[in-house]
Amino acid sequence: MNLLLSRSTFVRVLPFAAFMLLLAMRGELPPDTTLGGLDSRWLYGVSVLVVGGLLVGFWRDYGELAKQTWPS
Repeated sequence: MNLLLSRSTFVRVLPFAAFMLLLAMRGELPPDTTLGGLDSRWLYGVSVLVVGGLLVGFWRDYGELAKQTWPS
């Protein structure tokens, strides 16, 4: 698969882009809106799960978090 971005760039940009998209969605919704019977404040929890899931899923691709780069 020929990506426009390298995998290294992609795994760093995707969680940030997802966070920014969900943040924009939260900002556009009035606080008392219901989406499919759910309070719009649940969008915060969804964003935590989505962005956290992306970070956990790409954990091995983050070389700067490898043990050999930790301070001694």
